[in-house]
Amino acid sequence: MIEVLVTLAISIIGLLGISMMQLNINKATIDSGARSHAIWMIDEITNKMYANWDNLEHYDTSKNGFTCNSYGGKLCLDSTPCTGKEMAAYDLWTSSCPAASKEANVNKNAADFIPEPKLTIKPVLSTRSAKITVQWTSRVSSDSDLGGGKDPGGTVSISRDIQL
Repeated sequence: MIEVLVTLAISIIGLLGISMMQLNINKATIDSGARSHAIWMIDEITNKMYANWDNLEHYDTSKNGFTCNSYGGKLCLDSTPCTGKEMAAYDLWTSSCPAASKEANVNKNAADFIPEPKLTIKPVLSTRSAKITVQWTSRVSSDSDLGGGKDPGGTVSISRDIQL
């Protein structure tokens, strides 16, 4: 009888360990997906900036920031005429705001799949270059191991320097 109880206790501890590992692996998978979508977000805004490179200064979000709630500009779709400044604001909105894809009637953007995304662009006009950073909330800290007990989460970011 004691042998059965010991075996049962060891089995329960093993199963709990396996379930905790599975939970951490699921969190890491979600974070990996967010990282992939952040890279796609950077690629998307980079391509839009290439198309509107002569209005690079209007992509600057490093000073005043860009919030999704603050966008009240035009929907630069199809035959709607937009200035370069309006196009830059529209590009920022459709690339970094999760709900923008619904309002602009476009396919979902990468921001729809990232928890609390924040896009920051710091252009350097003299060299026609920019530093693009995407920041988001992570469910697993970048320094925690999958088997460890610590799981504080936090903010993670990816940056890329581009030349236009």
